[in-house]
Amino acid sequence: MLTCDKLSHISGWQCSQAPDDSLFVSTPVTLLDGTPLGFFLSIDNGIATFSDEGITIFALRNQHFDLDDRRNWKGIERIASNLGFTLLEDGELTMSFPEVESPYWFGRITRLVGDIAAWEQERIAQSDTRFTLTREVEDLLRRIEPGRELTLSPRVTIDGKSMDFDFLWGDTYVDAIAPKARSTSARLRKAIMARPLELQGGHIMIIVDDREDPKKSKDEIDVLSQVCKAIGFNELAQRPMLH
Repeated sequence: MLTCDKLSHISGWQCSQAPDDSLFVSTPVTLLDGTPLGFFLSIDNGIATFSDEGITIFALRNQHFDLDDRRNWKGIERIASNLGFTLLEDGELTMSFPEVESPYWFGRITRLVGDIAAWEQERIAQSDTRFTLTREVEDLLRRIEPGRELTLSPRVTIDGKSMDFDFLWGDTYVDAIAPKARSTSARLRKAIMARPLELQGGHIMIIVDDREDPKKSKDEIDVLSQVCKAIGFNELAQRPMLH
């Protein structure tokens, strides 16, 4: 049976016994404010149940993420589902698995918390923790071509490395960013890594929010345009709507 002693070999995991005899594990992965990501583990008749009891969503809310709107859970939900976990209506991340498969699932848990921390860093880099720009771009894309399929938070894997986009709009992977050098640098790297998508018939487009600082936005668009299609929010909004 799993005990804290048996979990101590996993690098960085700190385990303690909870009052209900479940195990609480604090991982070395932290959010940007230093909050460690942790979870509870309970065993019953050979079945292990993982649960974060809503800790992750609560911690992100404390980081000023607007998670009252469940649409903004899409990124976390996609990360969880891709690894075999479920994000419940109340914000709890959970998964049950045979205890004998624990080594495999411990690896998945390590990836889960790491991917969530990376997602937080990316949202903060975009200065869009309230998802305002993301929602505005979603609404704009739906208005421009109502009949074009729009998928939220798609993930692609290229050469064994996964990367996330804000949208898949038809055959075009789309990210929306504020005109900040850090966001531009991150998207440049992503666009270069994602070039094999174009060989498969896909495209990449970066939408830069040019409404507050058109000059700075143009500079960032010029840089991005060297490796992929980049366009300002205002320019895109002026396109004729297709019906």
